[in-house]
Amino acid sequence: LTLVRELCKLPYVDSSRVYLTGVSMGGMGCWELGMQDPGLFAAIAPIAAYHKCHLRSEIAEALKATPIFAVHSHKDATCPLSKEKPLYEELQQVRALLRVDLCNFSHTDMHKPHMEDPTIFEWMLSHPYTAKVPVATPVR
Repeated sequence: LTLVRELCKLPYVDSSRVYLTGVSMGGMGCWELGMQDPGLFAAIAPIAAYHKCHLRSEIAEALKATPIFAVHSHKDATCPLSKEKPLYEELQQVRALLRVDLCNFSHTDMHKPHMEDPTIFEWMLSHPYTAKVPVATPVR
């Protein structure tokens, strides 16, 4: 995260368009890195991911303002969809901008059609980061 923050300071980096994605364990890293610094990423895209159950509420609360494009499969025996659904439900409860694409590929193959199709990239680019500026309370 420190490296990404430093790179964002460079004049040729558009810091409003820093995105995070990962597959399988990288998907878990996507949830956790996004949670640790939710203001850094314009959107995240965990694919074939899983999350640590004890972090579920923390992930949902931290990422409620971060657009999320999750990809999972009904046929994933490595990271079963049933274990991710509670996180998706909690994200919906906090009104997160969540898109979940479900497919029928194996754990090792589900990323291929999504990385070859421009949809996920077009979706991410349609969500540049916009800082949530707090509204000042007028002084009386």
